[in-house]
Amino acid sequence: MAQLAKAGRLVDLGTVIDLGAYKRQTAPAFVHLGTVDSRLVGIFLKGTVKGLLWFNPDVYRGGPVAAWARLQHQAMSTEGVRAWCMGLGSDASSGWPGTDWIEDFVLRQSGP
Repeated sequence: MAQLAKAGRLVDLGTVIDLGAYKRQTAPAFVHLGTVDSRLVGIFLKGTVKGLLWFNPDVYRGGPVAAWARLQHQAMSTEGVRAWCMGLGSDASSGWPGTDWIEDFVLRQSGP
């Protein structure tokens, strides 16, 4: 999106919507993500939390991890302790995160 905006291919949405109202009604992180060079060029219609990893800060003290390989190493480096978790269900409404994870891994490893 940033490349398209910098190339002049995206409309400055501040010229077609009430920018003040949008900013008041939208999470600042979403406003920031849709802004390029101080111009709002993208709007998020929906945000869903899927495929979360979480950890117990009393057990894992490794800090943010920038690469998957590093996360795997750190998650497995404490013998006998499960430092990282992910939650999945099996019913119709909660199985989707599992398919998303599989899709993410396959695409990352195999490419589009």
